[in-house]
Amino acid sequence: MAATLEETVSRQKMRIETLETSHKDSLALLEKKNSDISRNEEEYKQLQTKYIEARREISNTENALQEAQGQVSTLSYKEQSLQQEVEFLRKDNDRVVGELNTKATDFSTYRKEKVPPSQTHSVLILVCASLAITI
Repeated sequence: MAATLEETVSRQKMRIETLETSHKDSLALLEKKNSDISRNEEEYKQLQTKYIEARREISNTENALQEAQGQVSTLSYKEQSLQQEVEFLRKDNDRVVGELNTKATDFSTYRKEKVPPSQTHSVLILVCASLAITI
């Protein structure tokens, strides 16, 4: 019975040593996992900060794009308006040039038929004055 008691004590000591070793291994693993979690949390915070900054930058870029598109639209409208005005002025200029040519032809014909060469200058002044009024 003394031998079995010693064997039981010996087995219990071995079991305690095995449990203590297992406990130490578990604690080491737990500390490693806690360290990994802390590192991952820090990395997550950094990524979150980068993400927020990237979203802010995207938002600013989108705002700048919308503003630029608005300016393009405004300038396009202004360009179209100016092109229409140029076209109107060309047509008006063509009309005035046509009218001038007609009056010059009429004056030339009139001068040849009716006005002696000495009065040509005063008639030309009258025709120019009438052109200024119609323009």
